[in-house]
Amino acid sequence: MRLNPDDQAIMEEVERLSGGSEWTEFKKRWSEDIEKKQGKLEEFCEKADAHFLAGLSAFSREEYPHGIEHLQKTLELNPLYEEGVPLDVGAQFAAGLEGGYCIFMYRNIHVHLARAYHLNGQKEEAFREYNRVIDQKPDDPRIHFELAWVFEKESRWKEAEREYRLVIELPPPSLLHKMAEKSLKRLKEFEEERR
Repeated sequence: MRLNPDDQAIMEEVERLSGGSEWTEFKKRWSEDIEKKQGKLEEFCEKADAHFLAGLSAFSREEYPHGIEHLQKTLELNPLYEEGVPLDVGAQFAAGLEGGYCIFMYRNIHVHLARAYHLNGQKEEAFREYNRVIDQKPDDPRIHFELAWVFEKESRWKEAEREYRLVIELPPPSLLHKMAEKSLKRLKEFEEERR
């Protein structure tokens, strides 16, 4: 096992000061233990990545319950799984194709779960996952824009308006700001038509 230079220097200094074979034996056992733990961690990460990608693949085939199971298994294997696998453009497109989601290419597992729940008609679960992401990244305009879009699809106009306004208020100005402004204008026109 290769240690970073600081750890290596510390271990060499301790070994020099202890001057004994006991330290050498301890270091050997410690290194073997770390290698075993690292191997198990890598195995868990690989399995979590496999479930994550299987979930995205299921979504691209509109098999939302199956995809949800895979993402839940990902989190079961690795509760800290957030942005595990760099997705290529094809996987991103396939994962986000349904329901207009292709604009937003997140690797955050909770965003994918939220999308799957929404597309599967599990609205309460979808909003729970969206809120989890907002709690993690409250200043990310992408998640507010996506949530606004979902509120709009659910005819929850005031909530959609609130989220679009948040997008506009969050720095830095971007394409999402312009999209949010257009969406607010569309909501206003729609509201006037409903009167």
